[in-house]
Amino acid sequence: MAQPVPEFHALSDRASALPGSPIRALLSGHRSGPVLDLGGGWPDPALFPSDELAAVAEEVVVRGADHSLQYAPTEGLEPLRVFVAERLRRRGCTVSSDQVLLSHGSQQALYTAAALLTSRTQPVALEQPGYPGAEQAFALAEAPVVALPVTTDGWELDALRGRRFGALYVIPNHQNPTGRTASQEQCCELVRFAEQCGALVIEDDAYGDLAFDAEPARPLCAGLPTRGILLGTFSKTLCPGLRIGWMVAPRELVEPLVRLLQASSLQAGTLAQHLAYGLLQRLDWEAHLGRLRQAYARRARALEQACRTIGYDARAPGGGFFLWLDARGDATALVRRAAALGVLGVPERAFRHPGCPGPDRHLRLAFSRFDDSDQARERLRRGLCSR
Repeated sequence: MAQPVPEFHALSDRASALPGSPIRALLSGHRSGPVLDLGGGWPDPALFPSDELAAVAEEVVVRGADHSLQYAPTEGLEPLRVFVAERLRRRGCTVSSDQVLLSHGSQQALYTAAALLTSRTQPVALEQPGYPGAEQAFALAEAPVVALPVTTDGWELDALRGRRFGALYVIPNHQNPTGRTASQEQCCELVRFAEQCGALVIEDDAYGDLAFDAEPARPLCAGLPTRGILLGTFSKTLCPGLRIGWMVAPRELVEPLVRLLQASSLQAGTLAQHLAYGLLQRLDWEAHLGRLRQAYARRARALEQACRTIGYDARAPGGGFFLWLDARGDATALVRRAAALGVLGVPERAFRHPGCPGPDRHLRLAFSRFDDSDQARERLRRGLCSR
């Protein structure tokens, strides 16, 4: 006799209110068959250091199993933390390795910072349009959202004056989704604003190393040594499968962040940390970054030209993975028509918090895997010129 299926208990209020990824929901049903996928912001596997990783893996697992397959400190592998700190000092930050914490991807670092600084009574100022993963992280922290409009050179800070919030989350460099890089003047203004209103800044630097024609910008948090948490990742520069992210925090925030990391995962994966550090030792890091920048710059300009050829006023960004295209009308409707013809993009609406409505006039097109071929350009023409 079949046993009755037990009824599930009601989900927690927190889980019930947690939004799913609008991008995943939009794209998941269209990735079968031949498509031009400009929707997902994924790095190109052809640029992964796969051969080097294979050599490092044998060394790390066969010769170093006592360490690489064992538990490790919550703070992370010390040589890897030293590497991150040294790189940031070259970009103008005053930071030591004891302020660096490694995480299971930068998304875990983002949620950990959100859990530390925000709550039901401590709102967050979120960029609009902005990164949907941030919306999920702050929703899990149950933080109310205040909209921080993104402009072509920074932020509309006047929108926050007179509002109450405990933290600001921003992507100054090669922002997701717009691709814009905030000017130095705007970054300085945001630093002054945060100091005046007593808020802490969470700066996401996921694309900071992928500036095409200039040195990576000085992190905004370099000007906020006691009021800023800087997030970063190796997903865009090594490979996302390792899931190694990091955060840099003022010393007085390190211990509470460590406790939150212990509660959520104990530590980032030991093996992945050893693999990442082994890769960094084996690679000529500057040469590797140079190859990535050249490859992604070529693709950005190729997609810009392909869009211009079919009548769109496209402008390639100065780095990162994304081109922000004026759809000249209803972006969501255009995305649906294009998807039916095998071209995937993401409308502006997917990057707006439900409580912060705004226009839906742009598409985010990811050029990171754009194949500049006749076939790809023709598919793009059919998809974006459909009416």
